Amino acid sequence: MTLTAFALGVISGLALASIYILVALGFTLVIAASGVFNFAQGSVVMIGTILAYLFTDRLGWPAGPALLVSLGIGALLGLLTHLVAVRPAMGRSHDLGHATLLTTIGLGTALNAAVALWFGGESFNVKSYVGDTPVQLLGVPIRPVYLLIIGAAAAITLTIELVARRTAIHKPSR
Repeated sequence: MTLTAFALGVISGLALASIYILVALGFTLVIAASGVFNFAQGSVVMIGTILAYLFTDRLGWPAGPALLVSLGIGALLGLLTHLVAVRPAMGRSHDLGHATLLTTIGLGTALNAAVALWFGGESFNVKSYVGDTPVQLLGVPIRPVYLLIIGAAAAITLTIELVARRTAIHKPSR
């Protein structure tokens, strides 16, 4: 194995690990804020991704406005998740976590089915926002999107860590 192949494997692995870190952070923040493991969260993120695709690739919007509108709709879907899948279970069960497991799974399944009916089951190619031309880093050609993913995950993780350490957010309420 060449050094270049090894470096490419490390960068690809870091990019994939960064995606998993972002997913885990999303679930962790929701659990910390609400005490509920929200199985519909993955479906909400999927819908945000599809909306970004629609706005940029199909409608030709610039990436910035597409991101902002997608985030806004994602926030509304998060509120809808609470109103439809979490709030009705509140007070009806001794264990909110167990009750909402089923309701959020149900909502996630419904959202996935709605998207499958609307778009079908095929995948779509999305244009890269940062270009496809590899960047040479110490003689190793690296796709810019990998650097973006790694950088975004690091920045978000560090921001959450700093907020948790320097504010009262991380302290449990008494």
